[in-house]
Amino acid sequence: MSNTYSKLLLMLVLIFPLLGISQTTTTNESSFPDKILSVKIIGRDDPWVGVTYEKLVSEHLGLEGQIGLFGASVGVKYYFLVPKIKSVNFSIGTSPGYGISGVRAYFPIAVNFWSQRNYRYSFDIGPNISLGNEDTNVSFSFKIGKGF
Repeated sequence: MSNTYSKLLLMLVLIFPLLGISQTTTTNESSFPDKILSVKIIGRDDPWVGVTYEKLVSEHLGLEGQIGLFGASVGVKYYFLVPKIKSVNFSIGTSPGYGISGVRAYFPIAVNFWSQRNYRYSFDIGPNISLGNEDTNVSFSFKIGKGF
């Protein structure tokens, strides 16, 4: 068993730095930040309130992790339009998480506004499905973040 764990640990150590050196998304006007740190100030998905880190791995795809009050989640987002400064774009995604209400899968549809100084204001809404029982409800969240 320990041999399997050491191989897994070695693989993670070799692959994890690739996330830090991937290219920054560029537009015709300027370079766009590929990392976004946000504060979730209102949310009905897990976690309700917390901190979100997102890494844009391509012009249309982002990986997201959240941790906060009453839970944590990880997810994937797809942006329909390439994010640009001073623009509005839309995204969809999935974000399985664990919180006060158990294990859930959230499928948000979001509206994102990017300001002049790389601030992002994001509102999302979508179904939140419980994986432990038949409970499904509509959830939402509002985030304010900064790209760097």
